Amino acid sequence: MAASAQYLTQCPSCYKYWRVNPGQFTLAAGKIRCKQCGCMFDAKKNQLHEAQKTKNSTELAPKLKLNPGQRIAAANRYHGTEPSPRRSKSRLGMIAICVSLITVAGLQLLFFNSNSWSKIPWLQPGYLQVALWLHPDRPIIESLPQLSLSIKPDSQYKNLLAINFSFTNNARFEQHLPDVKLIFSDLQGRLVAQREFSAQQYLSHQSPKPSNIQPAQVINGQLSILQTAKRGLNYKLELISPADFSQ
Repeated sequence: MAASAQYLTQCPSCYKYWRVNPGQFTLAAGKIRCKQCGCMFDAKKNQLHEAQKTKNSTELAPKLKLNPGQRIAAANRYHGTEPSPRRSKSRLGMIAICVSLITVAGLQLLFFNSNSWSKIPWLQPGYLQVALWLHPDRPIIESLPQLSLSIKPDSQYKNLLAINFSFTNNARFEQHLPDVKLIFSDLQGRLVAQREFSAQQYLSHQSPKPSNIQPAQVINGQLSILQTAKRGLNYKLELISPADFSQ
């Protein structure tokens, strides 16, 4: 439609001039939205003539009656960039998925490197607590080196072997006393027999019996077993997790 057939109106909020056609006067009761500030106003009530426009244009335009926050909000509404609740929920969902993936990757890293990382002194307490939480019936024994092992015929009883051994706690934390596994093998290294002993058995000579081993503490154990009829056997002692442990 030609410019002469249009009407001139002014936004009462930002004082911006707009040309509207007669059809816009009839739509929505003559109300239009200002594209500059987003204000909805009555185009008929604020209609101007060309003479008024020329007069007003020579005067200084009044300042916009909007603060910076209102201007940004009006611009967002006009350009359609105002964040919607659906978009915010989608963003929160993506953040939750990313955090879950990072957590799973971290747990996998800790699991697959547990054998090597659990030997690091400052990580041992954490790994021990995790091991006790995952396997409360069979705690993991760490850093308990054997110091000595002596196997010889008993001085008082015939056909008995006296076994004396000692071990210490090199970890920086308190641990449960381990069980002891005695392994018999022939000269070719083939297994002949084995037997396990609890802390109550190899500490029967002590009173009172300790229940745990403190850092740097040395434990001396004693056992007596029947001497095997076979000759040329090798003896090996291993410290294992207690089988009858209960919290």
